[in-house]
Amino acid sequence: MSTDLYPPIQIDQIADNIPHMAETVQDRIKKLLALRKVTPQRASIEAGMSRDALRTLFRHPERNPSAKMLSGLAQAYDVSTEWLLNGGPMADEEDANCRSVPLVSFLNAGQLSEPSRRVENASSQEKIHVSGLPDGNWIALNVEEDSMNLYSPPGSIIFVNRNEQDAVDGGFYVVRTDHGEAIYKRYRSDPDRLEPESTNREHQTIFPRGPLTIIGRVRLNLFKFPS
Repeated sequence: MSTDLYPPIQIDQIADNIPHMAETVQDRIKKLLALRKVTPQRASIEAGMSRDALRTLFRHPERNPSAKMLSGLAQAYDVSTEWLLNGGPMADEEDANCRSVPLVSFLNAGQLSEPSRRVENASSQEKIHVSGLPDGNWIALNVEEDSMNLYSPPGSIIFVNRNEQDAVDGGFYVVRTDHGEAIYKRYRSDPDRLEPESTNREHQTIFPRGPLTIIGRVRLNLFKFPS
């Protein structure tokens, strides 16, 4: 009896005939977290929810997220609630690591010494889109004065990671003053001090009277040439 009547079945042929399950809202949330390189706990906090909100959701695949959760995630990670609900086109893979960072004033930055505190009116804030930033809790500030002009001349935009609040000698930081405002300086230790890096010798080194209140560490500086 010829075995040609029963040709061997290829595994890939079987796979091609199995319909793919439809992508769920939870699948898209997990995809978003993977693209933004954040944990469920971090995403929950940045979306204005309790720390375990997403982990609890993921333990129940049959559940749908609340409207508040969808809105918070969309706002925090610059996607539409329409995409979270229904799928469709998203950013190209080459833009997957592009972050939308809120541009805040130095006055408002002074209120952000706690990493878990959200930027007020984030949805109406101007956003700076930038690629290549690592995982973090980022804000951007527009440098207007010249106390750091050797590195960041007026007109520069600095990107501050609020998750980095440990002072490292030689690091550049945004620090909260006793008056509640934010300043941008270079930290030096032994003794603790905040140094300007400027051609303007009128700027003086600051010697803190107590523990530093660090808002975050400056990790990127962009300068736009005037037109």
